[in-house]
Amino acid sequence: MRIKALEAVESLEIIYPSDQVSRWPELPVEVHSEIERALDQVLQGEMIGELGETGRLSREATQRVQFLRKWRSILLLRHVGLALGQVTFRDVFVAWLAEQESALQNRELLDLGLGIQALILPPPGKNEFLLAPLRPRTYNLSPGSLRNTVLVTIPAGDLRVWIVPRGDMLVAEIQLSRPRERKPPELIASLAVVC
Repeated sequence: MRIKALEAVESLEIIYPSDQVSRWPELPVEVHSEIERALDQVLQGEMIGELGETGRLSREATQRVQFLRKWRSILLLRHVGLALGQVTFRDVFVAWLAEQESALQNRELLDLGLGIQALILPPPGKNEFLLAPLRPRTYNLSPGSLRNTVLVTIPAGDLRVWIVPRGDMLVAEIQLSRPRERKPPELIASLAVVC
């Protein structure tokens, strides 16, 4: 099935992989959707646009088409794998579901939550956390690292990471709690936890 799926993506410019998959007798009918077909339609247009009608390829266009093809291959392999019950990322999925269950029950963080917390909060020994509220996607800040940037210093001991279930997704909320000031926790940032 893996080879069939990869070959289906290789011929994406000619025929949609979703159309090919819909003819495979090994997969149940419920697996097929118009979303997959619409995705293939957009990707086909994008790839043909990148390659151009003249056949002259630039290096950037070739790399983009390779990236799009690889991305679609991964999606299709996961789609087919789930349909057949062959989930290679089963452990990740189980950990995500366990963390969601723990959050719904308002229990302590499990391994996934602790790992997310370790990625977000400063390592032990650092007693402050620097936040650049007006500068998104900035990491490893130090007081002299960025000129003309507003930095807010937050004591590391006042930060908490909570895993919060929101419907069928999990969100990691970074909250500032100052129990000495008797104020409710303040939400600093929230990040979606994607499986």
